[in-house]
Amino acid sequence: MVFKSKLFVLLAFGIAVLAAGVLAATLSEDIFPSSLEGISLTSVEEELSDDEIAEGFSAYYESEEKEIDVFFWRMRSASIAKSVEQDLIPAIKEEYALLFDEVDWESSKTASVAGYQSTAIRFRVYLGGDYLDGGFIFAAVKDYLILIQAFGYEKPSFSELERVLEIFINKIPENGSPLPPPGEQEEEYEYWTSEKFQEVKNQDMVEKIYEDQNSYKEEFVEAYEMIEGGIAHVIIKDAKLDVKLEVQGNTAGKIPKVNEGDEVEVRLEIENDSRYNLALVAGIFYPGYDAGVFELEEKKYTISFEWDGGLSSLIGSFKTKLIGGKFVVMPPGSKLYVYSKVVPEQTGYLDVQGLIYYTTEKKYQEYDIGFLDEAPKAYQESEVSETILVEQRPCDWWPICL
Repeated sequence: MVFKSKLFVLLAFGIAVLAAGVLAATLSEDIFPSSLEGISLTSVEEELSDDEIAEGFSAYYESEEKEIDVFFWRMRSASIAKSVEQDLIPAIKEEYALLFDEVDWESSKTASVAGYQSTAIRFRVYLGGDYLDGGFIFAAVKDYLILIQAFGYEKPSFSELERVLEIFINKIPENGSPLPPPGEQEEEYEYWTSEKFQEVKNQDMVEKIYEDQNSYKEEFVEAYEMIEGGIAHVIIKDAKLDVKLEVQGNTAGKIPKVNEGDEVEVRLEIENDSRYNLALVAGIFYPGYDAGVFELEEKKYTISFEWDGGLSSLIGSFKTKLIGGKFVVMPPGSKLYVYSKVVPEQTGYLDVQGLIYYTTEKKYQEYDIGFLDEAPKAYQESEVSETILVEQRPCDWWPICL
């Protein structure tokens, strides 16, 4: 080819340090097949870990007419992966402007690939009187980030980019996901649902739980009016679900803050914006706590299910995050609220994750509202994540603190 395209774009721009720590390796060179789209693998390089990247590899597939570059990273948290994903297009454009004489950009395209949202864009780059057509596609999947670049004398199609991305999304290692794989045997599934939620029978208590989930600290409301922060919002298009994850500390902002020992409130709100019933299960997770690297004290964990003419509530704990493993059939316009209150017992960046498992299978459109006794055999997963900074508590005992 006239010029090489091995561009380590993620390493070429600054990313705010959100978290650090030692994480066990999960990736190896084996994730890269010997060929892609008929192009042979020429080399694999291991990435150096840093404050953002826990581990990673880059692989290069090259022929006389085309080159495909694959960048496969595991970031140090899902929130870092999402943050990098959101800044990736302007960062790549900035990098390309420095590397090439001229770049013609086409419009970008978003698409669901293997159940995850991807972004792709095509372009033509000029250097030294020559030009090449190209495109890239990327997606954040949990705490992994995958970027595919393709250059050649013919412009790659979006479908080609999506095919390659899907190959590597399917290479992401299993992590003991909170739900068993689809088709798991019932007795094995029960292992995951041994802890059950307690359904609240007293309607006055049900309403009190609902009100508690939707109340806010006064100082947070005032700050929120000035700057919207601590809220992650996604739309699951294929199921028409509106999902919001809100993390409330002592301050609002791009990254909310709280003092060590103060309460953190987390709200996961899911609304069915479709015209039919959906079956889903959802929960709030703290990846650092689950991995044993961030200490938390749990105060509350409740769920409210609101639909036209009805309201019910459940009380649980960390061990019952996913409604005891039971899916709920949600009619159009209904909402599911998951609420968690914790006290962080150490400083640092606390990642918060909302997980949603859902199915749009037609048979559930005819089901009655309420909980399913048996989980669907197949379902899709989506997630939303946020981060809160836990700071050291200021000392009020002057002059002892000096």
